[in-house]
Amino acid sequence: MPRYRFERVDKRISPEEARAIINSILLDDIKAIVSLLYLTGARVSEVLALTPYSARIDKTEVEISIPNLKLRGDKKQKYGAFVPSRTLVFNRTGKTKWFMDHVIRHINRCRKLETKKLFEFNRFKVWYELKKASEIVSPHSFRHSRLQTLADKGATQHQIRAFAGHSRMESSTAYIEGSREQTQKVKEMIE
Repeated sequence: MPRYRFERVDKRISPEEARAIINSILLDDIKAIVSLLYLTGARVSEVLALTPYSARIDKTEVEISIPNLKLRGDKKQKYGAFVPSRTLVFNRTGKTKWFMDHVIRHINRCRKLETKKLFEFNRFKVWYELKKASEIVSPHSFRHSRLQTLADKGATQHQIRAFAGHSRMESSTAYIEGSREQTQKVKEMIE
């Protein structure tokens, strides 16, 4: 099997671009993973660690508990902070409906099969399948896009930190400082 060298490309992805990329992916499991990456802004490792019972599904909403895998052992002591798993609630109608449909179908299939993990892939398989669908994005691009969108909508640094599961505030500043709309607002204030 050939080895692939992946470069990190953090391109901002619009909802339309995300939908087009997900439609071009052939495997349903990868479609569900990428949908979760886009909706939750989670790391690939966090999405791959989900179990079929990490989500609560009812008629109007889906609640997903995402484990924070970034902080382990000495990192907890080094930063002196622990960011617990975070729970995100999505409405089953509106803008997120199309993305959630992929996720809900996959969760229900895994529950019927009684699998222990929601996804039986590693991060390299996700990256490889995503590169086949789109040369210009990486799995991290979906996280970056979600957090940038939050910054553009006026989320504070603390809110972005909590949503992203960052242990340090400095990690969240990149999304606020790099926000295009925030930069435009500052330019308008100066002029």
